[in-house]
Amino acid sequence: MAPELLQSSMQKRASSNLAFAVDIWSLGCTIIEMLNGKPPWSEYEGAAALFKVLKETPPIPETLSADGKDFLRCCLRRNPAERPKASFLLAHQFVKQSHKDDPLSCTHHLMD
Repeated sequence: MAPELLQSSMQKRASSNLAFAVDIWSLGCTIIEMLNGKPPWSEYEGAAALFKVLKETPPIPETLSADGKDFLRCCLRRNPAERPKASFLLAHQFVKQSHKDDPLSCTHHLMD
């Protein structure tokens, strides 16, 4: 969960850009979960996990490439107004390189 949701700083009149920023934070957390097999701070329970979200940024896996680390740093900016839009992230080198390195995309796999 994005820190701003826990802080209740998003209001009904919040811009759609800030609402989308929550999704960008979630994308970063999902990538970490895919890499580690568990969500960030899964070792904590309840209030302790919420406190971590409020005060810290999830740790970025060391095994990730430099481009991957940069991508996650973009997604996990604490200030939602500073998080990039999805269109920026789609053009990020991490995404472009990942797609380029895997000529057998999911689409090709489904056709087999």
